[in-house]
Amino acid sequence: VDDAEIGDDAEIGDDAEIGDDAEMGVDARVDDAVIVDDTELGDDAEIGDDAEIGDGAEIGDDAEIGDDAEIGGDAEIGDDAEIVDDAEIGDDAEILDAAEIGDDAVIVDDAVIGDDVEIGDDAEIGDDAEIGDDTEIGDDTEIEDDAEIGDDAEIGDDAEMGVDAVIVDDAEM
Repeated sequence: VDDAEIGDDAEIGDDAEIGDDAEMGVDARVDDAVIVDDTELGDDAEIGDDAEIGDGAEIGDDAEIGDDAEIGGDAEIGDDAEIVDDAEIGDDAEILDAAEIGDDAVIVDDAVIGDDVEIGDDAEIGDDAEIGDDTEIGDDTEIEDDAEIGDDAEIGDDAEMGVDAVIVDDAEM
């Protein structure tokens, strides 16, 4: 743990690997995970077993990263966000406050997921896609590259949205 800053009452698992210049907030907890260089973990953030947090990623206060989850380099995970087990978040992706990302979901590079969004299990959100605030995306749904989904939309299970698709606010599918 070279040059890492560890907040008061933070907990680090016996087999955890914390990179250079990482910062852990007050009461943050890292189980047996890998946290690489220049990563920031907010106060009360929790990182599960075998999770991997990429270089330069920022994890917000009270955020939870599940077991075996992968967070890409320079990704931003907002306050109170929950990334469930086995989910993958790409490089430079933004998951805003209180968003919930389901089990085995994949959020590809540069995607933006709004506040209070729920993404179902096994869903896939493509490169540069944008999901508006308070939107629900069902299980096994695929949102392709550059798609835009408005605020308060509901997209059901097993749906497919093509490249550059646009879904307006308050839409239900």
